[in-house]
Amino acid sequence: MNRLSLKAVVYNPITNAFHSPTRQSFTWSKDVTARACPKCNTDQVNPDCTCGIYSSPNPAVLTEYARSRNSVYVVLNTFGWDDICLAPEDVGPGLVLRSWGAQIVMAVSTELNGQPLEPQRQLCMIKLLENFDITPYPWGMVKTIIKVNWNQPYLIVKDPYDPEQYKNL
Repeated sequence: MNRLSLKAVVYNPITNAFHSPTRQSFTWSKDVTARACPKCNTDQVNPDCTCGIYSSPNPAVLTEYARSRNSVYVVLNTFGWDDICLAPEDVGPGLVLRSWGAQIVMAVSTELNGQPLEPQRQLCMIKLLENFDITPYPWGMVKTIIKVNWNQPYLIVKDPYDPEQYKNL
């Protein structure tokens, strides 16, 4: 199943690569990035394992964005099985999505309040657009795109921005 969610990424000029702000060893490619599981010794992550690619449709859950002054939000198209759970109380409210693979498909070109990105984040955005074949969209549009993607008849949570829909997860 393919589902859209958010992830914070940052550019490292030394390695000329994008990685998650809190995990510099995990780099993102233009293609599908799969998370092989070292614990399970397989190319795919088993559902009962703690490995995988973690993301969220809810920006409040992505606390690494606030901690890293030069990170930007990207939209992931997740692949394979998805685990959906509530975010830990210290970062919530929101959902956490875990999948075995993901691809960066667009970037968030504004802050969540609609204001332009801060200058250090703008530099990361420029490098992101130079290295990935994606388009930047303002947060309001990205939120609508994610919400439409989640509004499928077979999904339990149809609106990831409505806490009433996932309070019983």
